[in-house]
Amino acid sequence: MKDDIFDDLKDLQKEMIDLLGQVNSLTAGTSFIPNKNVESYWQPNYDSYEIDKKFNIIVELAGVNKKDINIALTSDYIKISGKRQLISNVNELCYYNLEIETGKFQRTINIRDLSLDLDHYEVSFNNGLLKLEFNIKELEEKIITIK
Repeated sequence: MKDDIFDDLKDLQKEMIDLLGQVNSLTAGTSFIPNKNVESYWQPNYDSYEIDKKFNIIVELAGVNKKDINIALTSDYIKISGKRQLISNVNELCYYNLEIETGKFQRTINIRDLSLDLDHYEVSFNNGLLKLEFNIKELEEKIITIK
């Protein structure tokens, strides 16, 4: 009985995360919409800001090993994915509280409207925070003459 309730609650949680991911995708301009037939992912929190002509992203990944983080980069987006496994190889486990997301994660950050130097960047991972830093390129204005 407890297992059925726990499974139902976990399914409901995944559906809510999927729904919130869809809303976030629509407002943030990304095109990722979860599919029920695809394994679900949790989305880590992130901050992005500009300082000293540099664009910074900080992603909260407490408990994730550096070797389990993947970063993909295009001119449209930065995709950060991986897996967090806090407890493994335990036969009998009884949770009293379960709030920390585990399993596969993926976060896609839209950079389509930014002019970033994607060939030169800095990446660091300290105390569970992944930091990416890009130089912001100066916009080049071209003069067009009318003939």
